[in-house]
Amino acid sequence: MSHTAEPNGMTYAELRDTLDAIAQRTQVIAFDFVEVNPQLDVGTGVTAYLGAHVMVEFLGRICEQPWWIEKRNQRLNL
Repeated sequence: MSHTAEPNGMTYAELRDTLDAIAQRTQVIAFDFVEVNPQLDVGTGVTAYLGAHVMVEFLGRICEQPWWIEKRNQRLNL
């Protein structure tokens, strides 16, 4: 089941799991989220909601990684 306008596009769960794996295996220092098209939304705002939710979840996964916590603590002199 696809949740995108593209045939055979990723489901939310596939995208979430992929981003989680990226956060666990790499030191993400930046990312760009560019594919939200309000014209393809179904009138409920679900596109924007899911886009924001994906970004917040990905940021959370990045910020729970040991390397990120260590860098944060260094900046805060902890």
